[in-house]
Amino acid sequence: MNSIRSLVGLVIMLVGGITWAQTTGTVQIGSGTGTSSGGSTIPVANYVYNYNQQIVTSSEIAIGGGAPGEITAIRYHATTLGTNPERWNELTVFIANTEKTTFDSSTDWVDFADLTQVFSGEISPVAGEWFEIEFDEAFEYTGGNLLVAVYEEVSGWTSPTFLSYTSSENSGMVYRSDSTNPDPADPPAASSRVNNIAQIQFEMTLADCLPPTTGTITDITDTEALLSWTSDGSLFDITWGESDFDIDSEGTLIEGIEDSEYELTELTPLTDYQFYVRQDCDDDGLSAWVGPFSFTTEPSCVEPTDLSVSDTTAESTVLNWEGTSDLYDIEWGEAGFEQGEGTMVEGVTENPYTLEGLEAETGYEFYVRQDCGDDDGVSLWAGPFISLQVIVRLHRPIPEMLFLHFPLQAQS
Repeated sequence: MNSIRSLVGLVIMLVGGITWAQTTGTVQIGSGTGTSSGGSTIPVANYVYNYNQQIVTSSEIAIGGGAPGEITAIRYHATTLGTNPERWNELTVFIANTEKTTFDSSTDWVDFADLTQVFSGEISPVAGEWFEIEFDEAFEYTGGNLLVAVYEEVSGWTSPTFLSYTSSENSGMVYRSDSTNPDPADPPAASSRVNNIAQIQFEMTLADCLPPTTGTITDITDTEALLSWTSDGSLFDITWGESDFDIDSEGTLIEGIEDSEYELTELTPLTDYQFYVRQDCDDDGLSAWVGPFSFTTEPSCVEPTDLSVSDTTAESTVLNWEGTSDLYDIEWGEAGFEQGEGTMVEGVTENPYTLEGLEAETGYEFYVRQDCGDDDGVSLWAGPFISLQVIVRLHRPIPEMLFLHFPLQAQS
């Protein structure tokens, strides 16, 4: 009887362990066939001594299927090993949870005290394959951004090539030298900051609920925008607000969206916005947020188009444009004048508009903008449009007038 009870207890323990164990697997950061080699390469450049750090964002981890929990290994993909691979076959690897999103300067390293050394030893890369670096102890990922640092000091150098991808600006930082061996506890100023960083695979805890993979914004007007995302799910939450809002304490949360798109309305014209999206997996909980995805609303008062001139004489010309308002401002002057220093004509209600008091043999240009009233304000300036007036004496004593008109690309 005691034996049966012991067996039943063991089965319960095993089942309990299986029920509550978190699934682990491979999470890949970056994709594609892009590569990096040379003096700014992560994890190893073509110098004797190398130290580098790269930021992996929480969105990249979430989209890859990762979740807070243990990380037990990391992998890089060397497409070529260089002529002497034994010259970079020993690495020291550090990891940190971090709030950092970019390296602001060449000395903006993540402090050594915040790093956890997870490996130091020999590696065995094979060209064209992922090579694994198994951690000495599991690292506990808390759910934010990650910082991965690699230090290499094997004597001599060669030039390996690694799969890479384009991340956000200054998301990687590289120090390399043939003469100075950097101390990771007090590294010198970086040789470069980069956004072409190594593709990485983490062996780590996987999420039960996967987030959407991409976010797009279409049909943007001055007050509306259509948000959409890609997912196999059927229930989602979004949070949105003006750019750089704090996702934990700010923004507008909209829950229970039963579609993979959502239209925002009553936005402010000419304003920068961002949104995040997550999946609601019911019994499996919520996915991580992914984003931010950014967009800018259009101005509510748009600049005129199709600027032209007509009926030009030695002393006047007619200005033409297309617009939707009944009120316009014009600024004009001799060709090449700096805006703000020309002649301003405000409150123009005529389109076309006759400009008088010009001089022959003189080039002129003009800008025009819409005045949409107190609520919507004025548009950006359109122009300049150049009208060049030249007197050519073909048969004395009667002058002939030659008018050349040059439209330039509208500027804001």
